[in-house]
Amino acid sequence: MGKLKLIILCSVLVIIVTMPDVIVEALHGLLELLVEFGHILFEILESALDTVIEHSFNTGLHQTQIIVFYIIMLVVFYGLLRFGRFMLGYCRRCKQRWLSAKTFYKDQVADYWHESSFMKKAQVILIGLTLLTGLFFLM
Repeated sequence: MGKLKLIILCSVLVIIVTMPDVIVEALHGLLELLVEFGHILFEILESALDTVIEHSFNTGLHQTQIIVFYIIMLVVFYGLLRFGRFMLGYCRRCKQRWLSAKTFYKDQVADYWHESSFMKKAQVILIGLTLLTGLFFLM
Protein backbone atom coordinates (compact mmCIF):
# COMPACT_ATOMS: atom_id res chain seq x y z
CA MET A 1 0.00 0.00 0.00
CA GLY A 2 2.93 2.33 0.65
CA LYS A 3 4.17 2.05 -2.94
CA LEU A 4 0.73 2.93 -4.30
CA LYS A 5 0.63 6.12 -2.22
CA LEU A 6 4.13 7.03 -3.41
CA ILE A 7 3.15 6.45 -7.05
CA ILE A 8 0.02 8.58 -6.66
CA LEU A 9 2.00 11.35 -4.92
CA CYS A 10 4.66 11.36 -7.63
CA SER A 11 1.99 11.42 -10.35
CA VAL A 12 0.26 14.38 -8.71
CA LEU A 13 3.58 16.22 -8.36
CA VAL A 14 4.43 15.61 -12.03
CA ILE A 15 1.00 16.93 -13.07
CA ILE A 16 1.39 20.01 -10.87
CA VAL A 17 4.87 20.78 -12.19
CA THR A 18 4.14 20.15 -15.86
CA MET A 19 0.66 21.70 -16.15
CA PRO A 20 0.24 24.56 -13.67
CA ASP A 21 -1.86 26.61 -16.11
CA VAL A 22 -4.43 23.82 -16.47
CA ILE A 23 -4.68 23.46 -12.69
CA VAL A 24 -5.09 27.21 -12.16
CA GLU A 25 -7.79 27.37 -14.85
CA ALA A 26 -9.62 24.42 -13.30
CA LEU A 27 -9.53 26.01 -9.85
CA HIS A 28 -10.72 29.31 -11.33
CA GLY A 29 -13.62 27.56 -13.05
CA LEU A 30 -14.53 25.79 -9.82
CA LEU A 31 -14.49 29.10 -7.94
CA GLU A 32 -16.76 30.70 -10.55
CA LEU A 33 -19.12 27.72 -10.31
CA LEU A 34 -19.29 28.04 -6.52
CA VAL A 35 -19.97 31.78 -6.72
CA GLU A 36 -22.71 31.23 -9.28
CA PHE A 37 -24.25 28.46 -7.17
CA GLY A 38 -24.19 30.74 -4.11
CA HIS A 39 -25.89 33.51 -6.07
CA ILE A 40 -28.63 31.19 -7.31
CA LEU A 41 -29.18 29.85 -3.79
CA PHE A 42 -29.44 33.42 -2.45
CA GLU A 43 -31.98 34.34 -5.13
CA ILE A 44 -34.08 31.26 -4.32
CA LEU A 45 -34.06 32.06 -0.59
CA GLU A 46 -34.89 35.72 -1.24
CA SER A 47 -37.77 34.81 -3.53
CA ALA A 48 -39.15 32.32 -1.00
CA LEU A 49 -38.89 34.92 1.79
CA ASP A 50 -40.65 37.48 -0.45
CA THR A 51 -43.51 35.06 -1.05
CA VAL A 52 -43.87 34.08 2.61
CA ILE A 53 -43.89 37.69 3.84
CA GLU A 54 -46.22 38.89 1.10
CA HIS A 55 -48.78 36.18 1.84
CA SER A 56 -48.39 36.25 5.64
CA PHE A 57 -48.71 40.00 6.16
CA ASN A 58 -50.73 40.97 3.07
CA THR A 59 -48.20 43.59 1.98
CA GLY A 60 -47.44 45.18 -1.37
CA LEU A 61 -44.31 44.61 -3.42
CA HIS A 62 -42.43 47.66 -2.10
CA GLN A 63 -43.21 46.92 1.56
CA THR A 64 -42.22 43.28 1.10
CA GLN A 65 -38.89 44.27 -0.46
CA ILE A 66 -38.16 46.64 2.43
CA ILE A 67 -38.94 43.95 5.02
CA VAL A 68 -36.82 41.37 3.19
CA PHE A 69 -33.97 43.87 2.87
CA TYR A 70 -33.95 44.51 6.62
CA ILE A 71 -34.14 40.79 7.38
CA ILE A 72 -31.17 40.14 5.09
CA MET A 73 -29.23 43.01 6.67
CA LEU A 74 -29.98 41.57 10.14
CA VAL A 75 -28.66 38.16 9.07
CA VAL A 76 -25.55 39.70 7.50
CA PHE A 77 -24.90 41.84 10.59
CA TYR A 78 -25.31 38.82 12.86
CA GLY A 79 -22.90 36.82 10.69
CA LEU A 80 -20.35 39.62 10.76
CA LEU A 81 -20.74 39.90 14.53
CA ARG A 82 -20.11 36.18 14.98
CA PHE A 83 -17.16 36.31 12.58
CA GLY A 84 -15.69 39.29 14.44
CA ARG A 85 -15.97 37.51 17.79
CA PHE A 86 -14.37 34.41 16.31
CA MET A 87 -11.51 36.44 14.83
CA LEU A 88 -10.90 38.24 18.14
CA GLY A 89 -10.51 34.93 19.94
CA TYR A 90 -8.38 33.53 17.14
CA CYS A 91 -6.11 36.59 17.18
CA ARG A 92 -5.74 36.35 20.95
CA ARG A 93 -4.75 32.69 20.68
CA CYS A 94 -2.29 33.48 17.88
CA LYS A 95 -0.78 36.30 19.91
CA GLN A 96 -0.35 34.07 22.97
CA ARG A 97 1.21 31.31 20.89
CA TRP A 98 3.52 33.82 19.23
CA LEU A 99 4.63 35.23 22.58
CA SER A 100 5.20 31.79 24.10
CA ALA A 101 7.17 30.66 21.02
CA LYS A 102 9.16 33.90 21.09
CA THR A 103 10.11 33.49 24.74
CA PHE A 104 10.89 29.79 24.22
CA TYR A 105 13.26 30.46 21.30
CA LYS A 106 14.74 33.50 23.03
CA ASP A 107 15.55 31.36 26.08
CA GLN A 108 16.88 28.62 23.81
CA VAL A 109 19.21 31.06 22.02
CA ALA A 110 20.35 32.53 25.33
CA ASP A 111 21.10 29.05 26.70
CA TYR A 112 23.01 28.15 23.54
CA TRP A 113 25.01 31.38 23.76
CA HIS A 114 25.91 30.86 27.42
CA GLU A 115 26.91 27.23 26.89
CA SER A 116 29.04 27.93 23.79
CA SER A 117 32.79 28.24 23.90
CA PHE A 118 34.63 31.38 22.93
CA MET A 119 35.51 29.97 19.50
CA LYS A 120 31.86 29.12 18.76
CA LYS A 121 30.79 32.63 19.77
CA ALA A 122 33.48 34.14 17.55
CA GLN A 123 32.33 31.96 14.62
CA VAL A 124 28.70 33.02 15.05
CA ILE A 125 29.67 36.70 15.22
CA LEU A 126 31.96 36.46 12.18
CA ILE A 127 29.31 34.65 10.14
CA GLY A 128 26.77 37.35 11.03
CA LEU A 129 29.20 40.14 10.11
CA THR A 130 30.00 38.40 6.82
CA LEU A 131 26.29 38.14 5.98
CA LEU A 132 25.70 41.80 6.86
CA THR A 133 28.69 42.87 4.75
CA GLY A 134 27.47 40.78 1.82
CA LEU A 135 23.99 42.30 2.09
CA PHE A 136 25.49 45.79 2.28
CA PHE A 137 27.49 45.23 -0.91
CA LEU A 138 24.48 43.72 -2.70
CA MET A 139 22.48 46.86 -2.07
